[in-house]
Amino acid sequence: MLKIKENRILKDSSSINGTETKQENIEFQKELILISYKCRNAKYKKAKIVFTVENNFNEVEIVGQEYIIPYLNIQQSELSTYNKWIKEMAHKMYELNADGYYIVTIQKRDKLTIGLKEKRWIKKLRKDLNGLMGYLAISGNRYSYIYWNNEKMILENNKKIDMLLGLNAKKETMNKPALKICIRCELDLVKLMKEIAVSNKFSILIGIDKNNQIKLIQEVYKGLLNLSNNQIEAYIQNISTSSNSKKIYIFTMDKAVFERIENLESISNYKLICIAYQIIGGNIYILNEWEN
Repeated sequence: MLKIKENRILKDSSSINGTETKQENIEFQKELILISYKCRNAKYKKAKIVFTVENNFNEVEIVGQEYIIPYLNIQQSELSTYNKWIKEMAHKMYELNADGYYIVTIQKRDKLTIGLKEKRWIKKLRKDLNGLMGYLAISGNRYSYIYWNNEKMILENNKKIDMLLGLNAKKETMNKPALKICIRCELDLVKLMKEIAVSNKFSILIGIDKNNQIKLIQEVYKGLLNLSNNQIEAYIQNISTSSNSKKIYIFTMDKAVFERIENLESISNYKLICIAYQIIGGNIYILNEWEN
């Protein structure tokens, strides 16, 4: 079982409402670190919602993407939880001016087939949240895909990912660190999501509201560090506003990301906290300063 060990004391980020003790807050941060670790580890199944908009060139542009909270299986949740999630996603689409979205699952299984249970959930989701363009399941070098043609659901199971066709995902993520990337077909989105999942150039950003509820989980690309302080500030401020987050955590295993975000913490207009960690011998070690 994975354990968290501290060879440096976690920062006291202090609760917005001032009711938490320091130790309670540290335990909460440890929970967030485990979530971040699972988001970046290939053995854990994860799901994302990818928001899109059709631009003036009739291209589909990604305008936002985030994890469906890992410990919340939205397919099996209570109706009240599901309805709340639907309302939050509708609000985020409005904030991002998105007119569509994809659901993407990344998992590890030998035979990648979308079953009857998943199809029923996708039909319900399409009815409850307007704009669903497709459902993708990715595992290794294969994917399955659901889309619609004249209101008829089309399912393509267990297709091979052709890395020679379509989007150069590695180049696109380097050139557009905010990940606002145009896609032309489902294969482009598959390759982009696969690149994000396996690349070591991503850290995890988690937005928290005033009640310490998770509002957002998404990747932060290392290339973002090439932007100016003002540009990074504006990027994170937009994330904070659109997700109604009062605190932004960035969890990273990258020294450059840790040091750059630490320098931004003191000048931020909102609560920005960067926590570095390393994985050694099956344990997570938290760092408050980087040791070479």
